Amino acid sequence: MTFSKKREDEILNKPISADAEAFAKEYINEFSETLLWQAKALAYQRRNEMVLREHIEESLRIAKREADEKWWPQLLILGGGTLAGTFIQGIANELLKKQIDISPIAIAVYIVLGIVGMMMTFWGFWKQHNS
Repeated sequence: MTFSKKREDEILNKPISADAEAFAKEYINEFSETLLWQAKALAYQRRNEMVLREHIEESLRIAKREADEKWWPQLLILGGGTLAGTFIQGIANELLKKQIDISPIAIAVYIVLGIVGMMMTFWGFWKQHNS
């Protein structure tokens, strides 16, 4: 975002509550501890004598990549749940019709949607817990 100089000054001068500032500092400390731990692990794996700037930069790239990848499993779970819900509703509607009005093609489509939906949901949960 870009702001005019006046608005930037207004934003920078916006007061912060003590609770918000304490929370931000706690979050920053936790993130920096995690980042440094990751950098130390990289240095250890590479048998380096000390943690270098490149280790910290790579740790930061790893953290950003992990944050970017977290939306994918959630999308699988959401899409799979939608398809599974369509399966349940569709099968129920078809089976409640009169015997003569039941469509075997519609039932087959709903079953395929249910199978695909459950596979997507399970894959999403698996990816979410194994990444």
